[in-house]
Amino acid sequence: VDLALWDLQGKREQKPVVALLGGTPGTKLPTYHTVWSTEDLATTGEHAGYKLHLGKIAAPEQRDLMVASIEQARSSIGASPLLMVDAWMKWDIESTISISQAIKPFQVEWIEEPLSPDDLAGYAILKEKTAVPIAGGEHEFTAEAFRPLIEQKLHAVLQPDVNWCGGLTELIRIYTMAKEAGLRVCPHRGCEIWALHAIAALDPQPLAETGRPWMTWVKGQPEIQQGMIEVSDRPGFGLLFDEHQLQLVN
Repeated sequence: VDLALWDLQGKREQKPVVALLGGTPGTKLPTYHTVWSTEDLATTGEHAGYKLHLGKIAAPEQRDLMVASIEQARSSIGASPLLMVDAWMKWDIESTISISQAIKPFQVEWIEEPLSPDDLAGYAILKEKTAVPIAGGEHEFTAEAFRPLIEQKLHAVLQPDVNWCGGLTELIRIYTMAKEAGLRVCPHRGCEIWALHAIAALDPQPLAETGRPWMTWVKGQPEIQQGMIEVSDRPGFGLLFDEHQLQLVN
């Protein structure tokens, strides 16, 4: 509902949402692409960064395999692009500390959600002992839920999802709180149309996540060219519905 109201306001004023937020329509944002294996890196195209998904550590020797995968990823993409790691909430405190120390030479931008989102005590330990910044927050559902993360600075990078955190209004509140605390925000699924407008207007370090298919029932999706994605200059969020595809969905 919140996203729909922002879209409606933009259409009433004949302005894109990015302009309502004080940003510039047509802004181009750098992207990072999420992959599920190091082999996928060869086919993802050009991006400013890449995020590698890694799974559960069921045995100590798997730590070495994960470190090797991260080293291989850095070798594949070269020295310049950003490299992130997503642990999918499947590591523990000891493993996260150990792996972070081992991968520090590979210039990893962050380790994403190594622990369960509700393990605030665990994240308090990690922020003091890991050699790589910790990111998280996509599973928090309001700006108020972000308050302990921000006040205790449990994550170096906050990752609210505009669809899950309560819409654009809540996302703006999260950005405001994070700015006051000196924390970075990098929204989860940032290449979704409604997130792009917020990133372009509010983010001093803009970076938009790609890696999921576009909605088939929307026309005029933004294209990624040379690692950049352009924010729509059409009114509202710039959505154009494909009536034929909508009929197929129904």
